[in-house]
Amino acid sequence: MATKHTINLRSPKSDAATTAAAELAELEANTDAIASAALAGNLSADGLANHTNNVNLARLRADASRTAAEAELNALAPANTIADAIAELLEDPDLATTGLTTAAAELAQAIIRFRAENDRRNTAIHAWANRLRALGVPDTGLTVNQDDITIRGTSEIAIGAGRVSTLTQPDNYIRGIVRANTSHLSDWFAPDSIERHDQRDDTHTEHATVKLTRDIGGHQAGDTLTTRTHSRSVLATMIRDENAELIEGSLPTAPERTTAQVFWAAPANDESTRMSSISEQANVDAAVTSAFTND
Repeated sequence: MATKHTINLRSPKSDAATTAAAELAELEANTDAIASAALAGNLSADGLANHTNNVNLARLRADASRTAAEAELNALAPANTIADAIAELLEDPDLATTGLTTAAAELAQAIIRFRAENDRRNTAIHAWANRLRALGVPDTGLTVNQDDITIRGTSEIAIGAGRVSTLTQPDNYIRGIVRANTSHLSDWFAPDSIERHDQRDDTHTEHATVKLTRDIGGHQAGDTLTTRTHSRSVLATMIRDENAELIEGSLPTAPERTTAQVFWAAPANDESTRMSSISEQANVDAAVTSAFTND
């Protein structure tokens, strides 16, 4: 079967082979100059031996690194098979974020429904308090079937040991639900960033290169990073934080840093909640370092 695709493998082994071949070529290019020096009587036996040893060592290094790189390349499946697998990956619907964005939208709608249901229930409690008063029921003092009836404003009605009351802070319960399911986390992300986890349509976009303006993430100022080794969002964040400058290609504009609000439930006998504001800034360098571990 004819090969319809091409594959180029770049790895530490292939880079080593390229470097070794260049070093050998440079030494071999000096052979004519060495011969001319010998003819002119300007080359000692030690100088010739040194050159010869360097060439032989470089040739051994070039041969060994080329063999290692070729073995790595030969270990790959046929080009057509790999390219067809990549094409299948690009079309795989199971990788789409549609289900996640739909679930996120449903979660947002559930919050809206929770608030609306609370408003409906509170309105019903208000109506019952007013209805009982319209029947002449006093706020306290009336007993029905041995149950004391107590009306507190329009927000609570007690019948014996039982009672019904309005829920005045629904968002605190929403926060409690979120906290209960995400108590191990300190960061939060905007729901509209979910779609960035499926950017298969951007497969053929140009590559971009940035140059670091300060030491960070195990790299030194002046080092260059590219979209071949780092995500576009990481590089865009580096530019936003003035840790790097774009020198080739283009990158999206990173969103402004936000301050996360973390909530947790108070003790069970206290329905109030407490709030703590935690800034992302303290985690920026650690996050960048983690992102750079794919070098």
